Amino acid sequence: LKHLNKKLNIKLVTKLKINDLPKNIDYREGWLLKSKLTDIDIKEKYKDSKIVVVPLYQTTQPSGYSVTLQSMSLGKAVIIANINGLWDRNLFKDGENIILYEPENPKDLNKKIKLLINNKKLRTKIEKNAFETARKFFSLSRMKNSLLEILENE
Repeated sequence: LKHLNKKLNIKLVTKLKINDLPKNIDYREGWLLKSKLTDIDIKEKYKDSKIVVVPLYQTTQPSGYSVTLQSMSLGKAVIIANINGLWDRNLFKDGENIILYEPENPKDLNKKIKLLINNKKLRTKIEKNAFETARKFFSLSRMKNSLLEILENE
């Protein structure tokens, strides 16, 4: 976090306890299973964000799914770690509907954040494509139809 531009206003929600943050970082402790934020609070934070960053450790376990899809469904540009467990490599296209960065590499993450903050044309393209991807491939009706199809074929 110390690598990030001090001029950015950053909202950080994490289960990690973090002390001594710069004044430009608004820190809230929370996570899926024990969140101190309501769903409405989280939605408002996404809506108020210029970009959403999903920092993850390298893992084969799919992670960051909810944050990523919720953000994309609100038309937000998402930066997520390119972990081995990224759940849909066919749909998530780096530089098209999402930005991927090298996991556990703060310099690469900082570079990608600066790229999206400073390149409005790229950010707008990713926002539009992220929204379309979420709507087309991750809507409730599509999930329902996929589940019905699976059940009918059993």
